[in-house]
Amino acid sequence: MKKALRVVCLCLCLCLMLSAAVSANSPPNAEFEGGGMGVGPFLLYLLFVVLSVLLTVLVEWTVSLLFRLKAARIIIWTNIVSQLIMHFLYLIVTLLTLGFVSSTYLIVVLELLVLVGEWGFYTHKLSGVSRLRVFFYTLTANLLSLFLGGLGTFLLL
Repeated sequence: MKKALRVVCLCLCLCLMLSAAVSANSPPNAEFEGGGMGVGPFLLYLLFVVLSVLLTVLVEWTVSLLFRLKAARIIIWTNIVSQLIMHFLYLIVTLLTLGFVSSTYLIVVLELLVLVGEWGFYTHKLSGVSRLRVFFYTLTANLLSLFLGGLGTFLLL
């Protein structure tokens, strides 16, 4: 438990540092009062990460109830860690490629990595549950959270 909390804190700090660096180097934005060091985009990204993690945890925990998986703690922590790692990797790839990689392509690749990683982790941690059931849970939960997150982002923007 302590190790998972350390990983979560580390990923969150890295995401914040990277997004602050990107925001500080971005030109002032007319949409935000004062422009300046790009505080507006940084706060928006921070809000996006927090809402993304919360939505994912809520959706995937709810789906776990439908699949009758009694591992709420494992599912919640796994999704917090995987979401923070995914946001961190998204920022790294975007920075390294200077935005030349399509966001849609990158999100699909990262979601597939999350799907495989979570399935492997759940298969290991959820003893007594068939691998096929865990796979269908992981697939359903990730597709639903991706769809709702994408729809939510589309509606907000």
